[in-house]
Amino acid sequence: MNACAPGFVPILTAETGSLTRLCSGLCAAVEVDNTKPQAAVLELGDPTASAKQPTEATSQVGNATCAPGKRGSVTSGPETCRFLWIYNVDDAGMLAITDYTDTLGVCFARDRYKYDSDGDGALTAADLSTPACATLPPRSAATPGKYDDAADFFCQTVAHSMFSARAIKAGDRIDVREFGLNSARAVNDGGTPVLRHLFSEL
Repeated sequence: MNACAPGFVPILTAETGSLTRLCSGLCAAVEVDNTKPQAAVLELGDPTASAKQPTEATSQVGNATCAPGKRGSVTSGPETCRFLWIYNVDDAGMLAITDYTDTLGVCFARDRYKYDSDGDGALTAADLSTPACATLPPRSAATPGKYDDAADFFCQTVAHSMFSARAIKAGDRIDVREFGLNSARAVNDGGTPVLRHLFSEL
């Protein structure tokens, strides 16, 4: 009675500024940006991936998306499937790369979470809600800012989100450092990353 159903985790708060935790659905994340075909559909997660719902006996294709009635909320939407690895950095600032790092996501009701859109270092009512991945360009040399591409809103894999010195593979432990921050776990209320990460080799 004090836990989430299988396939759901209490990782997000109800909205920016809230202390109430939600049971958010785990989903099959795929990279989404404004260059991807069917980006708006893929924002919900990989429609070809299988998952088992708590009330079902077997896995079914299409269950691993953030659609209402699957892993998404009927009341908190619209929800999008964002990569979960952003929340897996440990207290030492390390991210362990596993077979699930670039495939596992969490359903994220983006309209309920703000980010520091005006760059004043604080979250206020004037700040904007998290944008849709499908509206953002992929990370490139032309997008060096904090909130100017899909990588900044965890819509991309680790390799495409970070400035990595080498190929990243399962079994690696990556040292995560954040520009201008002491804590690698620094996030806004609700989980929106404060700044783009920098990955460096050990």
